[in-house]
Amino acid sequence: MKRIIPIADRLKVRPEKTEMITKSGIILPDSALKEMKENKHSVGVVISRGRGTPFAPLSEFKENGREVVMFPSGAGIVVEEENDNGEKIEYRLLKYDEIIALL
Repeated sequence: MKRIIPIADRLKVRPEKTEMITKSGIILPDSALKEMKENKHSVGVVISRGRGTPFAPLSEFKENGREVVMFPSGAGIVVEEENDNGEKIEYRLLKYDEIIALL
């Protein structure tokens, strides 16, 4: 499968399932992750983004795994891509307004 490139106000996010580290280097403990899951929130890393729209500028989101975001667990579209080794990786295509917070 070819690479999926988000357009307009979409972000390609890789959901994280293990401990999370914020951009300032703080490791979120399991209890915080458990609380987020109980509240039906997920966290993930922004892999790529569209160019944005006048009402949804995406310039605040860094690409290539530098920005950790929180979003509702059922948000976005689930897509899979194969990496160079043939392994399938799951991503979410999220709209700008589905992002709850930057971590």
